[in-house]
Amino acid sequence: MDEMLDSKALRDAARKSLWLNFGKDASYFDQPGAIIVAGEGSSLTDDRGFTVLDTLGGQASSTVGYSNPRIVKAIAEQAGRLALNPSGWPANVPAIRLAERLIDTLPPAFGKVFFGNSGSDANETAIKIARQYHRIRGEAGRFKTIVRRGGYHGSTFASGAASGYTHRRRAFEPLPPGFIHIEPPYCYRCPWGLQADSCGIACAEEFRRAIEFEDPASVACYLGEPTIGGGGVIPAPDGYFKRIRELCDRHGILLIVDEVITGLGRTGEWFDFPAHGIVPDMIVLAKGLTSGHAPLSAVIVRSEIAEVFAGAPDRVIQHGFTSGGNPLSCAAALANLDEMADQALLPKVKAKAERCAAWAREMHERHHLVGDARVRGFMVGLELVRAREDKEPMGSVPGFRDAVTRLGREQGLLLFLVGTTLLLMPPLSMSDAELDQVLRGTERVLADLEALFPA
Repeated sequence: MDEMLDSKALRDAARKSLWLNFGKDASYFDQPGAIIVAGEGSSLTDDRGFTVLDTLGGQASSTVGYSNPRIVKAIAEQAGRLALNPSGWPANVPAIRLAERLIDTLPPAFGKVFFGNSGSDANETAIKIARQYHRIRGEAGRFKTIVRRGGYHGSTFASGAASGYTHRRRAFEPLPPGFIHIEPPYCYRCPWGLQADSCGIACAEEFRRAIEFEDPASVACYLGEPTIGGGGVIPAPDGYFKRIRELCDRHGILLIVDEVITGLGRTGEWFDFPAHGIVPDMIVLAKGLTSGHAPLSAVIVRSEIAEVFAGAPDRVIQHGFTSGGNPLSCAAALANLDEMADQALLPKVKAKAERCAAWAREMHERHHLVGDARVRGFMVGLELVRAREDKEPMGSVPGFRDAVTRLGREQGLLLFLVGTTLLLMPPLSMSDAELDQVLRGTERVLADLEALFPA
C-alpha cells in the first residue's frame, strides 16, 4: 500500500465523481472498507490500511486469489505483443488456445466457444443464439425464455429480464418481453409446502405447466444455474435437471446452464452440470475464467447447434463485442487454468467442501439464527431467520445488515448478506489457516448477532 495515500482526499474525490453500482450512493464512502487499494491471495487492504479476508472471493470470481503472479505476468507479456482486438476482429492466438482448452474439458458433444466480457453479456449471447437457432430452422415463433425467480443472470436488458430479482428490475421496466418466470427448486421455502423426499419434484413439473400454458412452439430455451449461487446457494434437488432435460427434448427447447459461479472448480469439478446427469445445449461461463483478473466470458455450444449457423449470410450470427475474447483476457484465462492445474485445486476444493459442509451442519444445530444451511462445493449459504418456526427473514430487520458487516470486520472478515442469506464463496486457493479464520470468525459473528437480535 502507498504510505502517502491521502484517504480523506480520495474519499472526497470518490463522493464527487464516482458513480458506484448496485445501490450504492455517495454515503457509501463514509464506511470502512469503501475503497480497496490492494489485494493479494485471499486478502484485501483498504485505503486506511485495514486488511480483511474476502469471504466472497471477488463476487465468486477468484480461483487462484488476488494478484496471482502467474496471471499478472501472462497479462504483461501478452500486452507487449497484442493488447486489444484488431479491426475486423481477426482471431488472436490466446483466444484460439483457450477455446481449444475449454472444449477439451467437456463431453464430445461440444464444439464451439463464443467469447464476450461478462456473465451478463454471455447470458444475453446464449439467449440470442437460441432465438436465431430456431429462426434458422424455420421456427421463428420460438422467442420465449423460461427462467426461475431468485436466479441472477446479469444486468443487461435481456439478462436483467431473465433475472428473478424484483428490486433490480422495477426501475427499468418495461423490460423486453418473452421471459417467463417459474418457481425455483427452493426446498427450504417450497411454495407448495412440500417435502423434498416426497414432492415428486413439483418445481420441475411447474416447468412443464409453463411450457404447456405458453405453447411449446413459442419457447426457445430454458436458462438456469445448476446451483443458484448469488440467490443463496440453492442446489437443485436430485432428479430436477433430468426432468428439465427430458421436457426440453420432448418440446424442442434448448437447455442453457448458467455456470458463471458454479463453473471452473467452484464445486470441486470443472462444471456442476455433470453431477445432475445431464448434458446441456449451451454452457455460460465468466467470473472464474480469469480468476477475476480481466473481463472475459464464454458461451460453449454443442456442435450440432453451432453448425446450423454456418453458410449463408442470413444464417451467421450478427452479434459480438469490441473487447469480447480480447488477447489480454484470454492470456489471463490460460494462465489461470495452468495455475489451477499446478496447484491441484479441484481435489483441494473437495476437501474444503467437506469441511464446510460439516461446519454448516454444526452451525445449524448450534445457532437458532441459522434457519437453513446449504453447501455445494466451496459455496456456503446460511439462511438467517428470526425464528425457525415461521422462517421470518433477518435480512430486513433494521440494523441487521450493518451489524453483519461490522462484526465481520472485527473478525478480520469481509462478510456478505445477500437477501437474508450469509454467503461464503472464498477464493478456491484459500489456505487451510485462512479457512480456519473464516469459519471460526463467522461462528463468532453468528453468536454476537444472536445476542444483539434475540428471537
